[in-house]
Amino acid sequence: MTLREALRAAGLSYAAAARELGVSKPAVVNMVAHGRWPRAREGDLRAALDALLAERGIDLTGASGSREAPQEEVAMKVQLSRAAREQFGLGRDPWEVRRAEDVWLGRRWRYAAQALEDAAQTGGLLALVGESGTGKSTLRRYVQDRLRREAQPVRVIEPLTVDRSRLTAAAICDAILDDVAPGERPRARLEYRTRQVRRVLTESARAGNAHVLVIEEAHDLHLSTVKYLKRFWEMEDGFQRLLGIVLLAQPELLTVLDEQSWAAREVVRRIEIVELGALDGPGELQEFLGQRLGRQAFAAEACAALQERLARRTGRGVASMAWPLAVTTWATRALNLAAEMRQPQVAASTIAAL
Repeated sequence: MTLREALRAAGLSYAAAARELGVSKPAVVNMVAHGRWPRAREGDLRAALDALLAERGIDLTGASGSREAPQEEVAMKVQLSRAAREQFGLGRDPWEVRRAEDVWLGRRWRYAAQALEDAAQTGGLLALVGESGTGKSTLRRYVQDRLRREAQPVRVIEPLTVDRSRLTAAAICDAILDDVAPGERPRARLEYRTRQVRRVLTESARAGNAHVLVIEEAHDLHLSTVKYLKRFWEMEDGFQRLLGIVLLAQPELLTVLDEQSWAAREVVRRIEIVELGALDGPGELQEFLGQRLGRQAFAAEACAALQERLARRTGRGVASMAWPLAVTTWATRALNLAAEMRQPQVAASTIAAL
């Protein structure tokens, strides 16, 4: 269990943990989400955090309760062996998404895709949140491909600033101008550049286009940038919003969008948050593997065994780590082992032997 998962299991927000530990919320975010501890107080803070969690029935001090991410979360990608490809009739990498038909859309993923498309078409304000490997970027590609194939007049704007913590209002203006009106030269002062963006978006909207600003890795955005985004989202021409905004982020963004976050309240009260999680719904893992591998590759009891393998007990019960990326890693290992053992399909015993 990671520290972030432990805080959730204990019912502690970053702000609440900060109050209990006597530090700032950004300090807790750095400790928990990024592993950066204040050097002078690291020992004391680790002990205090362990004690705080222990009060809520969560023990991270034992051999099985390390502060490191679980193996499923950090496992390196495993290549499918030639023997496994041949035995299970897999002519290409079954996990690679090359076309819309390859995208698995469970109930929550289908809803998320619909929310993304609606935000793009109608000027919504949306945050799609999930751990690394839950399929956020795949859904973004799926929706963009759908918009393109259906020839929908939606202009997708994607700032390419690598360090999202350095993404500023001026950089967002430049991205909008570059993608919507490539011939426009950005004005020097931010005030004039913002007016320029509004004019360009209005002209494009009156020509029949919708616009959506998509920001990946949005959990790295500075709070001031998140607040600036609302100003862009509020641009309108009569009753028509000129710009939809979609944030794709890991759960750290939720600390900024916490309902108790007074600094970001103007965004929190308007944004829709859609969370993606593990394949832990009824039959989800089996359906996912069946779509990618065919129904015969994994026995039903093997799916149940894999589901159990990817579960971790917390103070609130059992939490699933069966994110799509983790599932593909462990399923590949199982397929390779089954081929080595000359098993006709992956069985529960195969999972147990991993």
